Amino acid sequence: MDKLFWIGFLSLFLVGCPTGGDDDDASNDDDAATNDANCGADEEVVSFTTSDGVDLEADWRPASEPGRGVLVLFHMIPPQNDRTGYPERVRDAFAEEDVAILNVDRRGAGGSGGDAEDAYFGDGGRLDVEAAVSFALDSERGCDVNPDALVLVGASNGTTSVYDYVVEGDDDLPFPAAVIFMSPGQYTEAQNPLEPNQDDRQWSLSFPILWLYPTNEPYSNAFVPDAPGAWSFVERGQQHGTSMFSGANLEDLTVTDMRAWIAAVQ
Repeated sequence: MDKLFWIGFLSLFLVGCPTGGDDDDASNDDDAATNDANCGADEEVVSFTTSDGVDLEADWRPASEPGRGVLVLFHMIPPQNDRTGYPERVRDAFAEEDVAILNVDRRGAGGSGGDAEDAYFGDGGRLDVEAAVSFALDSERGCDVNPDALVLVGASNGTTSVYDYVVEGDDDLPFPAAVIFMSPGQYTEAQNPLEPNQDDRQWSLSFPILWLYPTNEPYSNAFVPDAPGAWSFVERGQQHGTSMFSGANLEDLTVTDMRAWIAAVQ
């Protein structure tokens, strides 16, 4: 009798105990809802700090849904230039590819702290890019991006910072799926020579690079004969860097080329 009593009691106890399944499902649903809720938000001004303690300011715009790629923009030489080099109308056009967009004031420019010269000589520029990529990939903000669809854009000596990240960036951060150079030059190689098929970081420069440059800047043409098939060269107009966003036909052509490059890696 005692044995039957305890069997019955334990049966009732086990049936009545919560398994946690419903709670776990509800928690997962809440997390997903929070993540999705941040998607499609308006562009906002954000700030983040580099590993060497410099505060950077940027414009941040999430994609319409999680899992989309991310585009990170770096302007021409500071302090004379800042993130306004990528006008809102241009960022709106990029956003039509449904990617997250981070438009960064490099150190020494706009709303960012730090020394302008450190943005392109030494480690500072690379650290700016690392901090920007880390910010864009931070899952705490919601509307997670796809780290395998990272596109980096550098204009003029902004290419220096982007290229330094490509060669020497933190191994814990993603390698870019594609890069866009706007008016690269000898300054691009301030820290690292620009040569295909290097061994650094166990990568090859055969990954996609779009070279946009004016007809009066011959630097890029030297790379054309031996360029990997994934590189594309567009020589057009006479405007340097983000001055290609002229508000006229040159801007339309430039944005169209860039959008195609962005879309190809999504």
